[in-house]
Amino acid sequence: MKLRNGLSKDLTYHSVQHTLGILKQAKRIARSENMNREEDLLLLNIACLYHDSGFMITYQGHEEESCNLAKKELPAFGLNKKQIGIVCSFIMATKIPQ
Repeated sequence: MKLRNGLSKDLTYHSVQHTLGILKQAKRIARSENMNREEDLLLLNIACLYHDSGFMITYQGHEEESCNLAKKELPAFGLNKKQIGIVCSFIMATKIPQ
């Protein structure tokens, strides 16, 4: 809900639908690559959901802001620093150029 209400209406590509599409495709790729560990899949899913959340704050450097949001919010869901670091590494892998 936060992403749906927080993203600028001017962002036509980076939308909630885009984020959900990324999640769907990441799950498909993870299955095809035999990624089976429950924790790995959870962290990948979280990274997909947070990867563009920084657009609610800024366009340039949104990946860093996405990580900042993850660091702020994810401890409330029981994730530890190591897990949040993994989520952030997945998010930062989407920054161009890699």
